[in-house]
Amino acid sequence: MAKFCKNCGAELLSEDAVVCLNCGAEQNAAPKPQPMPQPQEQDQFRTPPPPQAFQPYMPQYAQQFANPYAPVQKSTTILGWIGWILLCGVLPLIGPIIMACVSNDESAKNYAKATLIFYILAFGIAFVLGLMGIDLLSSFASRS
Repeated sequence: MAKFCKNCGAELLSEDAVVCLNCGAEQNAAPKPQPMPQPQEQDQFRTPPPPQAFQPYMPQYAQQFANPYAPVQKSTTILGWIGWILLCGVLPLIGPIIMACVSNDESAKNYAKATLIFYILAFGIAFVLGLMGIDLLSSFASRS
């Protein structure tokens, strides 16, 4: 039985011919293995992070209660706020300073800081108006 070329279809001279004389294609050679692609060197910035231990999802508000030994911040009571406001009203500049230094409540400290800023701005504006010769109190007294 005659054997034909796998590439061009020409008749081969022998059945165990290795090369076609017409086109030069190999006939009985074992299929060449495809070369394995070389793994690319991974960039140090593209390597995945190492696996971490499983941690259950805990929302941020729940994390503060996760530690039973964490210090609990006390808030100022209504009676405490009344005392602080009276102190700031009786001693306008000294009261907020005392409140900012002594209070353990963060909101009370912020209130004291805001009050001090307000007092400083009010006194600064009154001082500048006084330097300009504008007397606000005499203008109110002359109307009555």
